[in-house]
Amino acid sequence: MEFNDDNKKLTFFLADALGILPDVWTNPDAGDEQVEVLRLRDAVSPDKFIHCSLGLSDYENLNEIDGKKQDIRIELLMGEYSHDDMATTFIIFISRLMIKHNYNCTRGSVFFGTVEHYLPGSDMKHCFFTTPYLWQDKLSGLSLDSKAVTFLHCIPISDRELEYHTLNGYEALTTLLQKNNADIHDYKRRSII
Repeated sequence: MEFNDDNKKLTFFLADALGILPDVWTNPDAGDEQVEVLRLRDAVSPDKFIHCSLGLSDYENLNEIDGKKQDIRIELLMGEYSHDDMATTFIIFISRLMIKHNYNCTRGSVFFGTVEHYLPGSDMKHCFFTTPYLWQDKLSGLSLDSKAVTFLHCIPISDRELEYHTLNGYEALTTLLQKNNADIHDYKRRSII
């Protein structure tokens, strides 16, 4: 993938909005369908990192909204503790599912088994996508020359949290995670339900 001007602007926007000490990781095995991952040390909590896909928004992401197909260009965010190294793996894996296997993603989507695949034995099994509420004042979206970018926060969830999501909707699960101060940076956390 050529790192185009819009993706450079996206990188600077994210570094300015979210963190310090930016570092971009490139997947050497990606071939033509390249998505990089920007890693930033959280400016508020230096023991945490914020990871964001770079270039996923270059690919079509068709979702049915109100009976119409809409192309929602997204970039994924994940937070993690500095001693862990899974967020980049998850972002690359999810990006590959979207690009090569036509998975679609929007607020409220769940990719089943994606966490369990890499962390067997953890209560967390699935990836849930929601508004990036930790950074909502900084990441409401970004309009660039060639695209409008929507940011989605990817949060590992348990089977019980998935069931709650299914019964009550994604906004209810997002609210529950916030109210319970779920440590969403810890991919081995205990379920809040």
